[in-house]
Amino acid sequence: MSNFTKLNHNGIKIADGYNFTGNGNITGIAFKKSKDLFSANPEQTYQIWAMYPVTNPKFGNQIVAICSPDGDPEQLFRFGFPRSFTDEIDPDDDGLISDCNAGTARFKIYQYHSKRFDKDILTVQFI
Repeated sequence: MSNFTKLNHNGIKIADGYNFTGNGNITGIAFKKSKDLFSANPEQTYQIWAMYPVTNPKFGNQIVAICSPDGDPEQLFRFGFPRSFTDEIDPDDDGLISDCNAGTARFKIYQYHSKRFDKDILTVQFI
């Protein structure tokens, strides 16, 4: 269990020493949407290598993570966490940064039905 599990139901510094594209530049890493990841494999878990805050006046603030499917660290992608996590994740939380560095930060995408909006919604659960 990682420090991320405390965020269930309720900028992160880039993981120390992790060099994403040979020069620390992450712009070459593609974004993936939760619906695409979930439809490809609803049971897949994902490792979080690093996270950072994004400020966007048009769409609002969000936490973006550099992730890979568990067992496949070469398949890096960027993933925007649901905005409900933006205020939950403290960019200076040493425990969360430590989990990224130790390789123990993981999440899974799951689907539930919202009675309020009367539709199925995807969100994440930290494991």
